[in-house]
Amino acid sequence: MKKLTILVVTLLTMVITAQAQEFQKLFDKYSNDERFSYVSLGAEIIKDFGLNSMLPDFNLKTNQIVNIKGMKVLTLKSEKDGKLMKSAVDEFANAIKNDSKAKPLVETRENGDITNIHLISEGLIIITKNAKELTIVFIAGELKQSTK
Repeated sequence: MKKLTILVVTLLTMVITAQAQEFQKLFDKYSNDERFSYVSLGAEIIKDFGLNSMLPDFNLKTNQIVNIKGMKVLTLKSEKDGKLMKSAVDEFANAIKNDSKAKPLVETRENGDITNIHLISEGLIIITKNAKELTIVFIAGELKQSTK
């Protein structure tokens, strides 16, 4: 029984680590592609400049992002055939689908803009796209139960 428990805990740890690494691999892949603009903010700059308070408040009664560890932003301007944009959206959508802790929070559609916000195992991911631009924002942090 002890061996089985250790095996289960080890496997769960590997799955959670693999999920977190999947998002990191995607950001690494696209941040090195010169067709994308890339910005990465560490926890210190978020704290020092009060960016934490400027982030959107998606506290939807049950959960909140706390202890923000950093933020990454990828932006792609429209290209002729749209294949790169579709490929990036599909890869991030698959990573979200494969994340056992992923939960959709918000989906909006307005004037050709589509925005999807998901809670994931490592924080929050926001994907906004229209015909001219794709923006993917990843806010890394811990999920904590709200005391409200």
